[in-house]
Amino acid sequence: MKQNISHAVMSQRNPNIYTFDNFPTPPVATRAFINSQLSSSYNLSKSTCLEPACGQGNMSETLKEYFKTVQSFDIIDYGYSDMTKTDFLKSSLEDNSFDWVITNPPFKIAEDFEEG
Repeated sequence: MKQNISHAVMSQRNPNIYTFDNFPTPPVATRAFINSQLSSSYNLSKSTCLEPACGQGNMSETLKEYFKTVQSFDIIDYGYSDMTKTDFLKSSLEDNSFDWVITNPPFKIAEDFEEG
């Protein structure tokens, strides 16, 4: 997977090292993904979902519109009240703990999320 270096994406990135490459996903983008890729083929309302890099909760809150339950992790507490401070890459989740894992991980470590 190659890093997205388009001007539109890069200009919106937050380079502050204390935010761990924080780039919140707009709700419209999450809805577009779900509607175009998943909702017509799966009954998501009975499914569980993990968002392992939830940041401020933008994506998690939108995922709650579609899934029965959404659990949200992040390595840093950005103030989202419905999250567990957890390093997903070091967590010991059992296989098939969730029906879906949907996230927008930090760009710097995105490939690590693919392997996790």
